[in-house]
Amino acid sequence: MPREKDGRGGSACVHDKLAPGDRITLRGPRNNFAFVPARPYVFVAGGIGITPFLSMISAAEVAGVEWSLDYGGHDLGSMAFATDPPARYARVRPHPQDEVGLIGLTTVCGYGRTSRSSPWWRWPASAFRPPAAVATCGTCETEVIEGEVDHRDELLTEEERTAHKVMFVCASRANCPKVALRL
Repeated sequence: MPREKDGRGGSACVHDKLAPGDRITLRGPRNNFAFVPARPYVFVAGGIGITPFLSMISAAEVAGVEWSLDYGGHDLGSMAFATDPPARYARVRPHPQDEVGLIGLTTVCGYGRTSRSSPWWRWPASAFRPPAAVATCGTCETEVIEGEVDHRDELLTEEERTAHKVMFVCASRANCPKVALRL
């Protein structure tokens, strides 16, 4: 696991507190990245962000739905599952930055390195993740015209939350019968 300088503490804990042979307790995975029925699927993943897509690709295959995957990373060696993909992954287009450059996207909603501050991404097309558990990058900030918001972000101050003037649509929800947004 690489140490993420701007992460939320998980990799720092592993590097600072764990040693080979230490026993740790893990819980099962969370699913904050649900597979939503669609036709066709165009998946875009970066780095370890490939992990949730592997089961989605399997589900798309079982359903007989067309899919493709653009998979970016700093270099092929750092891209999990990229150096020896199964034959079914023939529709994967790897984009190791050191060999082919950056994936061309205009807007990427995601965490840390896959957010708009990331050096991995250029900006003309669009790709959005399904709803996130917590908004962290700020890419989907949207003006609220009317209504109260259940803010689920790590970006706004308490004063900004109380004002209900903006929300991050990837994670926040209506806290009343109707919220009107300026799109």
